[in-house]
Parts: sequence; structure tokens; C-alpha cells
Amino acid sequence: MINLIDEDNKILYKIGKVSRKDSIKTRGLSKNEKASILSDDMFKAMFMNSKRIKYSAKFFSYFLDISYEDLLNNLKLVKNELDKDKKKSKGERCDYIAEIDDTLLNIEVNCNNNMETLERNIEFVNRLYGSKTKIGSDYIYPKTIQFNLNNFFIEGNDKIVDKYFLRNNEKVKLTDKINIINIYVPNLMRKCYNKTNKELNDFERYLLILVEKDIDKAREIGGLDLFMKDTIDEAINVSRLEGFGESYNHIAAEMEQEYKDGVEEGIEQGKIETAKRMYELGIEKELIAKSINTDLKTLEEILN
Repeated sequence: MINLIDEDNKILYKIGKVSRKDSIKTRGLSKNEKASILSDDMFKAMFMNSKRIKYSAKFFSYFLDISYEDLLNNLKLVKNELDKDKKKSKGERCDYIAEIDDTLLNIEVNCNNNMETLERNIEFVNRLYGSKTKIGSDYIYPKTIQFNLNNFFIEGNDKIVDKYFLRNNEKVKLTDKINIINIYVPNLMRKCYNKTNKELNDFERYLLILVEKDIDKAREIGGLDLFMKDTIDEAINVSRLEGFGESYNHIAAEMEQEYKDGVEEGIEQGKIETAKRMYELGIEKELIAKSINTDLKTLEEILN
């Protein structure tokens, strides 16, 4: 890769290795647990359901200069499928997209511990930024803010929330319309282990009750806050009523069938995508390898 002569080489992925130490295990539930927001099913149920818009509105209220009430009344979920890229045969899907006051809000849940995931998300930001530009019309570029919920961290970077903008060497922004916020859940978990609840800010407590599977721990973190109590209660109801305790077994079976169908059609890419999706859900590598009929060494090459 060619670099600029005076390029600053302090780059996120060069700070240290990507690690999943202290990450949330999204697979499986015991009797006194609820599903974590980092699991695909729970994220969809709590954040991508218009009837539960208040939970994502609360999340955004900790970052945006707009009140929770305004967010609750004006935040609109929009389709999360990106327009097809000419170079790609099919469209891609973001985890979450909402709109308010000509601003697009994007959340991506990242459980796969590699930098390629974040680079893919940069592509998502750019495509959302240009999503309202039509040929033959005025250029319209909506403000786009992406939140990456990372179930991993970069060794050497202890930040829980890391904000990125397009700036020059004097820190002058080229534009305020592209913003990326990386949130590292394992760093938050370590702070929770080492600090009392009083030393956690409101956002940290809210995110903790969303990601924490242990119900008693979540209630302790939420304390007397009525909104947090409601969030925990709803997460428990969703986990139990919608059968999350067994969902991962169903997902694994569905993915295995997807792979078999892909092989029959001669689609090698299906094998790779299936393996990565299963790994993102926290499914054991041995099960993934067995499901796609490969060995662990080959699987490691697919995941890296």
C-alpha cells in the first residue's frame, strides 16, 4: 500500500491486535438470563421494531443534541437495505437505519473480531451519505452518523466510545456530515468490573443493561431508574416470549441448510458467508466446521 509522504501513521488497526477478551457471549441462555442486544434476534426485536422505538431513541439521546422526547416523536425507521452497487450482484443490508431531521442514523453490531468489519461499515457510511443523490438532480448529501457496537476491542485502546470525523492536520473538519462512533463493549465490561455503579455515566449504564445477559446484574446496574427497569423487563419478555433460548440452534440449522443449498448450486461464496455469520453469532468453531464440511485450519483461513 502506498502512503503520502507526510502521512500520520497512527492508524486504529496498527495500535494493537483485535481482541475479544471480556466480550459478551451471545450464544445460549440459562434460566436467569436474557438475550444480549448484541445477538441478532434481540437487536432486531428491541431496536428494529417500530413499537419499541423508544429504546433506540434513548440510545441516540446520549449522543445527539436533541431531547429524548423529540427523538421518540420524530425518529423514523427506514429500510435497511442499501441500493445495489453496480459491482455487486445483490444489495447489502445494514443492521439499523433511522432518519430524523434529514440525518441518517446507522447502527452496526459487530461480533466478528476483525478490522474488515469496520472497513465494510465505512463503505456503508459512504453509500448512505450518497443515497439521496439522483442523476440529473441537485446534489443532496444527508448527515450520516454511524454507531458501531463492537463486541471486541483494540489492544492499546482503552476507550469505550471513540469518535471519528474527516479532519485535516489542524483538526478542521472537511465536513460535519460523516461521523463514525466506535463503541467497544469489552472495554465497558472491564470498567463495570472495576468500578461502582456510581462511577458509570448514564450511557454506560444503559448500554450495560442492554448487553448484559445476567438479569440480576442488569437490575443492579439499572438501579432505581424507571426507564432502565422498563428496558430490562421488556428484554426479559422478548427473550422468553419469542423463544430466544433455542434460537441459536435454529439459526445454526438454517445456516447449515443454506450452505448445503449453496453447494448444490455450486456457490462457494455461500460457504464463506455462512461460516462468518455463524461465527458472528458466537457459534463454536467446531460446529461451524462440521456444518460446512471443512476442517478447522480451513475455517480459520475463512474467518481471518
